[in-house]
Amino acid sequence: MENLAIRRYAVALFELAKEKGQPEVYNQAAKDILEILKENKEFLAILNHVSISTQEKIETMKAVFAGKIPEDFLGVFELLFKRGRQKDLTKVLSRFEQLYKEHMGIVVATIYSPVELPLEKQEEIAQMLGKRLGKTIEFDKVIDKSLLGGFRVEVCGFTYDASLKEQLSQLKKELLSSARHKALPELD
Repeated sequence: MENLAIRRYAVALFELAKEKGQPEVYNQAAKDILEILKENKEFLAILNHVSISTQEKIETMKAVFAGKIPEDFLGVFELLFKRGRQKDLTKVLSRFEQLYKEHMGIVVATIYSPVELPLEKQEEIAQMLGKRLGKTIEFDKVIDKSLLGGFRVEVCGFTYDASLKEQLSQLKKELLSSARHKALPELD
């Protein structure tokens, strides 16, 4: 279950983004910051280290991000650090991204395939699903070699399986069912 404080920080930041008419800019900033933190585990470790003062952490964040992201982010970072919640930073940013996607009508679907699907095929699938759901579709892509071919999509509790593995499984069931029916004697 999501921590209430994480949600409150994310909602406050999102409300600021809407108030300033810049939800896209703020969302891109959240994505960029998350990417930097994911790629630089040492940087994240510094921000979470107990022997580094809160003020040093705040100054570090300002030095790294000032002028590159909206000032409101720096204010939220400062509040998080002053309240000892620096470990929640990535969760707040991730929750902000979710709020943005909900606001924009974007749904994240997971697409599984044995190889990376061509961009045209991904767009075709996204458009098909988007029309059905009345939403814009973004994909989390997962390579699953066990599918053999085709793809499987999971979105909003729904699974669409167009994989070769599933097709072979269905064919096997049909053949077994057909063989059982032929083996039974006909009753008059």
